[in-house]
Amino acid sequence: MVGYSFFMFPDMPASGISKSFAEDSNYGIIDKFGRPYEPLVGTLSEVQNGAVALHAGVAQKVGCSTDMGANVSTDDLSELERYRAKAAQSKAAGGLGGAVATIPPAEKVDTDARHYVLSNAFVRLSGHVGSRFMADEIAYAGNPREPSGGFDPVGRWGALLKGENDGVPYWVDVSCVKSAIAERDEAAGMASLVIRAEGNGREAVADGVAPPSLAFAITHRLSLAPNSTEILAEIVSIENTGNAQFLMTQLMMRPFAIEKEPAETRHAPNLWKGPVKGYWLLSDDSRWGVESFDQGVLGASLLLNGGTQHPDVRCMAGGPCILKPGQVWTPPVPMAVRVRRVTEK
Repeated sequence: MVGYSFFMFPDMPASGISKSFAEDSNYGIIDKFGRPYEPLVGTLSEVQNGAVALHAGVAQKVGCSTDMGANVSTDDLSELERYRAKAAQSKAAGGLGGAVATIPPAEKVDTDARHYVLSNAFVRLSGHVGSRFMADEIAYAGNPREPSGGFDPVGRWGALLKGENDGVPYWVDVSCVKSAIAERDEAAGMASLVIRAEGNGREAVADGVAPPSLAFAITHRLSLAPNSTEILAEIVSIENTGNAQFLMTQLMMRPFAIEKEPAETRHAPNLWKGPVKGYWLLSDDSRWGVESFDQGVLGASLLLNGGTQHPDVRCMAGGPCILKPGQVWTPPVPMAVRVRRVTEK
């Protein structure tokens, strides 16, 4: 090595520094309060002190420390594998926040009132069969060590199909949750809810005209790890539940803010193949949205248009496809995002 440098020493503020290139995340070696990022500082120190040995080819490969404090290479992992690996490390380390998914038995009289909850000490996701959202509320604990502090509701979770009819695109949201199944991954300590929601061509759509015969069911898996403030959201499948085929061009995951008029974030160009990001800027100066390294996530645009939220996390792999009646499409590669809240407090 003739010479090397790091992009920035201190981080910039969360509000960014420009419209074209916000630089609003952890580009620095220290955060804006002067606190070092220990795994990064340790790695840079290892490179600096071992530069001669690295140049001579006699040094071991420098490790990459995760934010859970364990060394793991994540270069070739999907977002699902990254999340699961961190969950397993966190479980092994112990601490707060065991994840639990609960679905109380359905009432005999009103099955649409069947509620489900996914939670740990930091995050709580809740919904119910019959809702138009897969999660009616995603809330965060003010202080996980003081349960009486309560949870702060921030967002909701939905799903959308983008199709095409006679060359004209249309968009249809799911309109009714039909079922939720609890799962448990003991090896990683993760709890999950597999939620299936349906939509059809008779529901209100944006632009275009959906076929009247259109009927579909989208399934997502929402997972939570111990000691984590991040939810993992995956696209599991879409099924044609109607009696006619349709052309699917994209699937979208939809993180809605509970605030009626949040501000969309400014997007920096993805010059270094970093994670796809989409965040709402909330009134308390926190950010809530999604990030993902998966190549199947084509983009994330969380925008306001005339006071209406358009939280479109566009997911597709393999191009458009025709779904025949009864056919189920599953992603050829994992499609997942981390649902995150970022605060300056």
